[in-house]
Amino acid sequence: MAPVRGRVRRLRDAAALPAVLLTALATALTLTGCASTIAGAPRAAEGVSPTTKPSRPSAERSTPPSGGAEPSSGPLVGDVVADECLLTAADVSALTGKTYLDGQNVTVQKDGKENKSCFYTKDGDFAPSGRIDVYKVNGLTLQEALERVAKNTPNSKKIQGIGRGAVLEPDKDGAPRATLWVASDNHLSLLWIADSTPAEASWIDAGNKLATKAG
Repeated sequence: MAPVRGRVRRLRDAAALPAVLLTALATALTLTGCASTIAGAPRAAEGVSPTTKPSRPSAERSTPPSGGAEPSSGPLVGDVVADECLLTAADVSALTGKTYLDGQNVTVQKDGKENKSCFYTKDGDFAPSGRIDVYKVNGLTLQEALERVAKNTPNSKKIQGIGRGAVLEPDKDGAPRATLWVASDNHLSLLWIADSTPAEASWIDAGNKLATKAG
């Protein structure tokens, strides 16, 4: 059944999800002196150099994170908006040049906790190759959080003209996937895309739409 925007699906375990990425969030935003835990993934150790671990939609994928950082486990607080599918299928399709279905909010239950992400799937695919998470940040300004992402992520790039600031985190192995971190007025959002290499102008357009809707 095709994903429906705004609908929340609940899964009992992170392993039940198709693989998207394993430790991109926990490792990319390993902020000095604190770490974010993803349900179903180990806590990032302090001082560990971050790496990007999103995986392609194929049998080779690793297990994805299960919907965001656990509240109060670090600087990121998840599940702060009711609907994390802030981009339409048309928005994601325009970003990637490929046809995507509407995003689907997926809530994963793990160790008695629930975490939500929005996953996007290309038309004809089973496993998602796009994802959005929206967070509040504790103990840091949004700009400081972006600075930490840029500092801790090899080959990351600040992108001008998006919201209150943005950092593009490419795949460390040069694969066609990347994560865009976007600061808006009140939130830090993550947009992960695989199987495409969008132009910077396309990232800017999608990032601004994300920032506007995240608020």
